[in-house]
Amino acid sequence: AGFGRVGRYVASVLTRAGIPYVAVDVDVERVEKARTRGFSVYYGDASNYGVWSVVGIEHARLLVVALDRKSVAQMIISYIHKNHPNVTVFAHARDDDRCDKLRRLGADFVVSETLEASLQMGDSILRDMGFDSVEITEITQPFRETKNVDEVV
Repeated sequence: AGFGRVGRYVASVLTRAGIPYVAVDVDVERVEKARTRGFSVYYGDASNYGVWSVVGIEHARLLVVALDRKSVAQMIISYIHKNHPNVTVFAHARDDDRCDKLRRLGADFVVSETLEASLQMGDSILRDMGFDSVEITEITQPFRETKNVDEVV
């Protein structure tokens, strides 16, 4: 759900990997532009539960909720968790508190934009300073595992 700044990147990764997907977005212009570029995206309001049967949620292995509107993201995650428990839900949120809320509502995997942006910047700094990939992973992985900077430092 959502084909904006996050959904478009996720769809691009899936496309490169040869993994089929269906995306839904409420922005008609965005949908038309994406479809002309070969993306499998359709116009629809993901907060309308009828959309999910139209796009075949009952056949889906997973759902990516890539919406900035947190109330809509929360509603979708809760609905999918209750009505389609076999669908693995991936989501993103701006900060740790919002990530925790999405997990409580049933999201299986939640990415913190703040955490990932910070760690990617840290990775780049370490790489520039001569650290290799193994060292960088050893340094940054504890932050991803605990999601709490105070517990790692």
